[in-house]
Amino acid sequence: MIITRTPLRVSFVGGGTDIPCYYERNGGAVLSCAINRYIYVTANWRDDDQIVCSYSHIEKADKANWHTIQHALINACIRRVWLGEAPKKGIEIHLIGELSTIGTGLGGSSAVTVGLLNALYHLKGAPIARQEDLADAACIVEMNILRKPIGKQDQYACALGGMNVIKFNSDHSVEFDRLKPRIPVVMSLIPAISTKAPRDCELLLSNQNSLIEKNMPVLDRMHAQVFLLEQAGKIGAHKKFIRLINEGWALKKKLSPDITTPDVDREIDHITSLGGGAKLCGAGMSGYVLAVFPAPVDLSSAFPVTIDYEGTKRIV
Repeated sequence: MIITRTPLRVSFVGGGTDIPCYYERNGGAVLSCAINRYIYVTANWRDDDQIVCSYSHIEKADKANWHTIQHALINACIRRVWLGEAPKKGIEIHLIGELSTIGTGLGGSSAVTVGLLNALYHLKGAPIARQEDLADAACIVEMNILRKPIGKQDQYACALGGMNVIKFNSDHSVEFDRLKPRIPVVMSLIPAISTKAPRDCELLLSNQNSLIEKNMPVLDRMHAQVFLLEQAGKIGAHKKFIRLINEGWALKKKLSPDITTPDVDREIDHITSLGGGAKLCGAGMSGYVLAVFPAPVDLSSAFPVTIDYEGTKRIV
């Protein structure tokens, strides 16, 4: 049996500049970190020809009909690893998350993709050693095979672990710089209260992508913020670090009227009134609010998270 563990992620600034319609023209960048909340994937060969997939549902298919698996990510990962052919025999796959990751803004879908690819390549006997290569394979699955209207930040953040400045070049290549800030970064996540129906992340991102021309000046400022925040972290300027996170959230809200809700705004206003940095994780409307302080602060309904430095890994 193969078991992989892949962290979820939070981003501080730059989200939105990782989509192709932006970085193909201007390059893009995100400053983000992996966190100590995880997706676990188990994969093992069976002694029959069945593909069995367990997540919130259980699916079964004969290996010759693997393409009928309804879970899109599992289907696409099998397609990628076996290059469209059927596996040599049956496989059993289990997806387990520490948090409910659907629509939370923590990169859950990409963490599943990275962790599942890691497990399946090990199962096949052809493990991918470099985490950035797993991230690239996950981008191919989500953006090319499934044609999701997403960017590349989640796949790399979840695969690499640690805190990174991830740069997306106009030729589609990706670079990253490890960041070890000289200031304490105390992070908490707060479930966002939403009076609206659960968000459709891909629909929100499609709507934001359709506004790319209008939003170009805002995205340019969000791109520049990444390097300002990187410098603030390196020199230990904690007040500037907090201020830039809040300025980044103010810019993000300009991208679309569907980014935030009154309840989210009240939660973020409370955090900033205490001297913290705050933003809603992900595409908008619902999910988790990230609170960042230079020292621990007691926040109702919040739970602490720390940086995961290992990234995706095989643990069994």
